[in-house]
Amino acid sequence: MPHIMERIAQLLEGGERLALATILHQDGSTPRTAGARMFVTADGRSEGTIGGGLAEAMAQRLGRELLAGKNDAQAELLNVDMSSSKPSDMDMICGGSLEAYVEVLEPKPETVAVFAACADAIRQGRTALFATRLPGGKARPTHCALDPATPEQGGTCDGALPDSVDASKILDAAQNGTWVVTAPAAGGERWFVETLSPPDTVYLFGAGHVAQTTAVVAAQADFRVTVLDDRPEFANRERYPDAHRIIVLDSFEGIFQSPEMANDRIAENSYLVIVTRGHSHDGLVLRQALATGAGYVGMIGSSSKRETIYQAMREDGYTDDDLARVHSPIGLSIGAQTPGEIAVSIVAELVQHRRQND
Repeated sequence: MPHIMERIAQLLEGGERLALATILHQDGSTPRTAGARMFVTADGRSEGTIGGGLAEAMAQRLGRELLAGKNDAQAELLNVDMSSSKPSDMDMICGGSLEAYVEVLEPKPETVAVFAACADAIRQGRTALFATRLPGGKARPTHCALDPATPEQGGTCDGALPDSVDASKILDAAQNGTWVVTAPAAGGERWFVETLSPPDTVYLFGAGHVAQTTAVVAAQADFRVTVLDDRPEFANRERYPDAHRIIVLDSFEGIFQSPEMANDRIAENSYLVIVTRGHSHDGLVLRQALATGAGYVGMIGSSSKRETIYQAMREDGYTDDDLARVHSPIGLSIGAQTPGEIAVSIVAELVQHRRQND
């Protein structure tokens, strides 16, 4: 599924008005943390989540009211206390509190341009900053998309900024964390700054039955999914509607040098999942995977299959340190047997790796 910023850009480009709810910060235990987002459309559709329950229902209701023209407001802060002990408030007993910002997004060209710039960065694997100026009261906020590599260019904004605000101040504020509420401008103006990092991408090598279910679960867990196989009858959109990209290879030789993969940056946020149709293909892909900077490399198969492949690799000079990078047998040990269960175990291990490295 697309990143929520991509969906917002898509809907704005299509002329839709949206109400966007974003958690600014939270204290104590809450279902979601700062940066969680959801939006609601004028006809009541919603995507994303800020944690479900009454807090989300309150944000959806406020969003619909703002879209309907409530008091001519363009934005409101929503404070939710989840420490209630009343039996009637059973979904509000997380123990914490959160502040959410609910705003109307109009499909104006300048606003479309900001969200399109963020969406482009996500699709291209670039880091970008998304900054929202919170003017206070119920006035319309200002949004900016900034490229940290070229701060001198000032980025793309959908409104005028005070003279005291420049890209360097926003960039400095963002160094404190991925999500930050700060006051870089004179007069104590509040800004909410998000670092949009390149998305976590799962590369599924092999397009058989395990890969098919893993693609679905991985997409639901907010990974971008690329499926690679040399069989077009397996690697196709009909079988993989949730994949972001499907690549039909000539062979499993030279994968990362192929025209389709040559521009991909295989780095810490890349998850290489090897689930091909046989030992020889698995071993071939594994050798190539270990030559990359991928943060996660996993290979399906039993311990005996793994040792057969490992022994051949040791004879070719691979060390125990090299092989220690590999998660094999792949997935968390939950006794999985069916393709669906195996997919759950694999994606659970991917999520575990992602959260341990947050």
